Amino acid sequence: MNNTIYIYQSRFIPFNIEIVNDGEPYHISSGEKIAFGIKKKPNDTTYIIYKEIQQEQGNTGIYSFNLTTDETNIDCGDYHYDIAIVTSDNEYLFVLESSRLCVKHSIVKKGV
Repeated sequence: MNNTIYIYQSRFIPFNIEIVNDGEPYHISSGEKIAFGIKKKPNDTTYIIYKEIQQEQGNTGIYSFNLTTDETNIDCGDYHYDIAIVTSDNEYLFVLESSRLCVKHSIVKKGV
């Protein structure tokens, strides 16, 4: 399965993640969060972008993230991302392990 994400530098990027467990929508429990993180290299200790959310859309198992233009104002090239459920005990249960994220050049940019 190819889970590569392509985004454009300095663009607002809204996206949804649907989490399914045994064919049913996954609903986070009290104290749980869904985490999305981007690093230049998988073993880096610092995230370039890290976001957590605690609310799904309705009762659907769909979780929405927004990357701002400031957050996506990073060097073009390849990065790695993953998605995890963070339990109330701060344990990471990976929904999607390290996958490729490619940041492409934006020709037209805000303020240029």
